Amino acid sequence: MDSTDTPLSILVVDDERVVREVVSELLVEAGHRVRQAMDGREALQLLEEAPAQLVLSDIRMPRMDGLQLLDAVLAQHPGTRVMLFTGYGSIPDAVAAMRKGALGYITKPVDFPRLLADIQVLAQDLHLSSRGGQLMTEMLRRLQQGLPASRNRRMNNLLQLTINRIADSDASVLVTGESGTGKELMASLIHHFSPRRVGPFIRVSAAAIPATLLESELFGHVRGAFTGADRDRKGRVAEAEGGTLFLDEIGELRPELQAKLLRVLQEREFEPVGSSRTRKVNIRLISATNRNLSKAMADGEFRQDLYYRLNVLELHLPPLRERREDLPELVDFILARHCQRLRRELPRVDDELLEHLANLDWPGNIRELENLLERCLLHVGDSLGLAQLPPEYRRTGAEAPHPPWGADLAGLTLEEARERFEQDLLARVLEEEDGNVSACSRRLGIARKNLQAKLKRLGLEPSQFRRKSPAKGHGSDPSARKLPVPPADRAKESHAHNAQSKHSGHL
Repeated sequence: MDSTDTPLSILVVDDERVVREVVSELLVEAGHRVRQAMDGREALQLLEEAPAQLVLSDIRMPRMDGLQLLDAVLAQHPGTRVMLFTGYGSIPDAVAAMRKGALGYITKPVDFPRLLADIQVLAQDLHLSSRGGQLMTEMLRRLQQGLPASRNRRMNNLLQLTINRIADSDASVLVTGESGTGKELMASLIHHFSPRRVGPFIRVSAAAIPATLLESELFGHVRGAFTGADRDRKGRVAEAEGGTLFLDEIGELRPELQAKLLRVLQEREFEPVGSSRTRKVNIRLISATNRNLSKAMADGEFRQDLYYRLNVLELHLPPLRERREDLPELVDFILARHCQRLRRELPRVDDELLEHLANLDWPGNIRELENLLERCLLHVGDSLGLAQLPPEYRRTGAEAPHPPWGADLAGLTLEEARERFEQDLLARVLEEEDGNVSACSRRLGIARKNLQAKLKRLGLEPSQFRRKSPAKGHGSDPSARKLPVPPADRAKESHAHNAQSKHSGHL
């Protein structure tokens, strides 16, 4: 049995040992983490020891039955969902339980395919919730009721398009936008509201996997295909069968992988690495990038035919600075969610703070806002005002300094954090070296050719960092921001500047 891409922690509660063990074994085979209890009392003891995301419970049990357990879970563990097993004779009880807050019910004998499908839908819901998707889901719910989902007209139209047309379609979707605008979340929502929602939602980041391993990760391999391939491996494309494959950072694919992906989209087939056997596949592809693919095509780095296959439908997510009117609701929602997780009272937010936040540029978008508010919650009491912001966020415009190293990296994947750090570092060094690529390469200890390649990939143009004044060097500009240099690197930097003094002119 294929494992799920979103495993849950599940507590199975039933006084019949055979039912308990069979259901638990099925869920473990599907990739979930499972514990067992023989009745409601034991279940509550286990929940006190460690929480669960889902309780699967029989209704008729001795000591404490499923309905009593539901009441206790709703009161004591509000983050845990409950689904009930029931015989046909107790269906009215199950319906009453749903009115109280139960997720649903499964009749005995248990329909295992339906049970797994229901749990997969729950897993997708919880994944959306964990990534801030409750807000987007709430926006879409408002749209379904004919209410505006966002104060920003552009975002409101985008969400209407998503729920009314894009989600129902089976066409490929390209989601574009800056880092932190919610591209993966939008892909999850498209899948969640599509006819494929009962199928898997498989995520792959082309930038997070080494290029030498990405082909095997996507398409799988057969035993003996390369050194270390001691068994057949199912790739992510095959795992997405019947569902959706989300391919993030699509612009980082090597040309040979672009060709293989094009074949998947055109012919719905592929071969695993080392195999001559063609495999058929039925998936929907949603891809995302913050790279300019039109420029990549012009530079010969991205296939034009693949681009048009990917971009049947396009969604461009606006950055937070272009939808500032949504910021008050975003702040309220993010604070409420984190306060619920931390089990603390919601602080009052000063109007002065909201006005100040609306004047910031938010280069990290919603992800940066969430990180900031989570940091603030650790240090505030009953109210959150301007004084509680970290120093780097208290000023706006040209006076605002760069955030401290790593301040806006929380919540990113390792690859996203590394790219954000590299981009910020290179931009600062370019600024301090007046756009001189050679000086930057010496200072950073990287070959000039490799540095130019990084700058091109990150969209940094050295000429944009050259000052209009004739002054050169660091001493000429008292407001120039200096990078913190680790003690171990000071000797290297000193050597680099000595070497620089032997050269003249800018490249």
